[in-house]
Amino acid sequence: MGWAKIWQGVLNLPPSYTIEVISEIFDRMPPEDKERTLIHELMHIPAVSQAVFVHTKALLNEKM
Repeated sequence: MGWAKIWQGVLNLPPSYTIEVISEIFDRMPPEDKERTLIHELMHIPAVSQAVFVHTKALLNEKM
């Protein structure tokens, strides 16, 4: 358990997540690839992946 988890418990805060991108790569990507990359990363967040899995999968299938 890391410090973030400890403070989260002490302060009674919900989990928080950060998505980081490497600007040298991400900034040069076409908008469609940026969107696909962000959706992919959001799917790693448990609450988000359960809430939007079906909708996101449909969107990705349409775009591919």
